Amino acid sequence: MLNKTETIIPTTARVLAEGFVNDPMLAFLFPDFHTRVEALTNWFQLFVKDGCNRGTVTLAPADQGAIIWYPADVLIFDHNFDQLLSEVAIIVEKFGGLEAVSRFQQLGETIISTEPGPPHCEVFWLALLPQSRGQGLGGNLLQPVLQYADSHQVGCYLVASNPRSISFYEKHGFRQLSPLPIGDQLLLTGMWRDAQTSL
Repeated sequence: MLNKTETIIPTTARVLAEGFVNDPMLAFLFPDFHTRVEALTNWFQLFVKDGCNRGTVTLAPADQGAIIWYPADVLIFDHNFDQLLSEVAIIVEKFGGLEAVSRFQQLGETIISTEPGPPHCEVFWLALLPQSRGQGLGGNLLQPVLQYADSHQVGCYLVASNPRSISFYEKHGFRQLSPLPIGDQLLLTGMWRDAQTSL
């Protein structure tokens, strides 16, 4: 776990931006590939800051990947998150215009309205650099979240934005909970993992 200092924000934001540069959801928001890394770096700086303040932010060794997650006692979508979204919307408009802001609002409303009710921890962002995939680093980043969920006997939730990541999460005990269509252009997948009990 990292110290919650300002120094980790730009590094983690850069790693997440590079890891998510070809993600369908973020390509939906930022269709211009030439400015997408810059847009995502600005975008993720806000999410990393919130993760440092209210959740957990962890970088993989050698900055090969990163995760932001929240424990069950944090109400993610509160007034702090409302403020975050207003700041994110400024970045979305700067890089994508008003049409991107409309897509962002649609996306946010869908994700927030389908948030599960039972107490749970939540994986908000998890990404690896393209060259670092397939080496077990994603599972290593995810492990503390699953250990927390099991030790506190709470579920774990996430929204998979890339169909290719679904099998990875299923391998770690998640199941597909619900499809989250965003118009006819994007399909996200809510995924849930029940707490495991040791025998």
